[in-house]
Amino acid sequence: IPRDELLPKMEHDFELGGHKAVLTSQLAERARLYLVSRIPDDLARRAYFTPMDDVQAALDDAISKHGSGARVLAMPHGGLTCPVCDTL
Repeated sequence: IPRDELLPKMEHDFELGGHKAVLTSQLAERARLYLVSRIPDDLARRAYFTPMDDVQAALDDAISKHGSGARVLAMPHGGLTCPVCDTL
């Protein structure tokens, strides 16, 4: 679903967990989101993530794109956590 259609869809057809899709899509507009997981790559991409084979590959990619000053937040079990950040 295109990002601009997510919130109206959720407001009309609410489904438990739909808020995560909205928040993830909004975050993906401001940051690159990597996902190290066993889920299929195409599903990760549809959920606004860049799939990676392992954590080191994700870190290497972030550093290659943003330099050694890249800011990285690692979230083991990310789907079960709720981070609070002062800045992004």
